[in-house]
Amino acid sequence: MDLPLYGKAKLTETSKTHLLNLWHSVLAKHDIKITENCKVEAINKTDNCFEIKTG
Repeated sequence: MDLPLYGKAKLTETSKTHLLNLWHSVLAKHDIKITENCKVEAINKTDNCFEIKTG
């Protein structure tokens, strides 16, 4: 599988723990913040990015 910001990953026999560790490392490396339980008010595409407006 080709994962954006990571590259190719072989996930055919991956454990839940290994997959979560992979996601957490990619998020940390690229300083991606995820906010849970928040209402999404708008999603706008600008160039090659998306801007998410939450309330």
